[in-house]
Amino acid sequence: MKAFNIKFTAILICCVGMLWACEREIELDLSYTEDLIVIDGSIFEHEPPTVLIKKVFPFQKEITIDDLANAYLDNAKVTVTVDSTSYELTEISVDLSEITELGTGEFVAYFEFSGDLIGERGKAYHLTVELEGETYTSSAYLPHQTAMDSIWWEPAGIEGRDELVKVRVHASDADTLGNYYKIFTQRNSEPMYDAGIFDDKAINGLDYDITVFRGESNYVAFNDDDYDLDAAGFFSKGDTVYVARACITKDVYEFWSTLEYDNSSGGAFSATTTVKSNINGNNVLGCWAGYSMEESTIIIPE
Repeated sequence: MKAFNIKFTAILICCVGMLWACEREIELDLSYTEDLIVIDGSIFEHEPPTVLIKKVFPFQKEITIDDLANAYLDNAKVTVTVDSTSYELTEISVDLSEITELGTGEFVAYFEFSGDLIGERGKAYHLTVELEGETYTSSAYLPHQTAMDSIWWEPAGIEGRDELVKVRVHASDADTLGNYYKIFTQRNSEPMYDAGIFDDKAINGLDYDITVFRGESNYVAFNDDDYDLDAAGFFSKGDTVYVARACITKDVYEFWSTLEYDNSSGGAFSATTTVKSNINGNNVLGCWAGYSMEESTIIIPE
């Protein structure tokens, strides 16, 4: 249950980080006027699903911290169907005033707690969200994948920083072109963070070695005056490192790749966005994703 145990903490950190990063009102003078719903959902292998539903404000609106704090939407009916059996997810909420002084409101998420709905390779999971008279749908599939064979560490090669190391992984790719991967890492007791995506165009059917860079929160990197730039992407001697290679479908890969591109070229979900959503419905963006997992852990000696 590793992914599920740390997923809620990671989501909360992301949410609070967004609020903390906003020290003043944000004024945007763009032409986009439609109210949008963003659905962010996932189901990991061996884990139950998680769904977040947020609203995006019109760009003419002067966005305040209270707006951001109340962006998460409640009172939705969220259903996941697999093998002709449907499961309604449970809404949970956390009062943001208990964990931050910046604004009030609630962080809202939808989970499945019965233990009967768990991600399995080779299965499709169909999502339905009913909210304020609208219905949104999507499907996620957990692909089969080959093993992630071995993991080791090497010196990072940063002058004067002998404590820094890089983590390496040996793995293999199936001999069918069209496999897509997303890497996650966790250091010690920190949350699990995204650490990049790639496809198999250059490695189709091959054994390969890759360097796994340490994922981290962008909010920490952007808002910490003491951020250690030299250590970015590396681990340290004494760390316990968890690495997961998730196999994903093409639509999930395209969502993450276009989102990352858009974030670096003007902002996600902006008026000129090219983010590829896999959610069906009116005025909706986002991704419902399935992740089949190959996992490994390494303890780096002092």
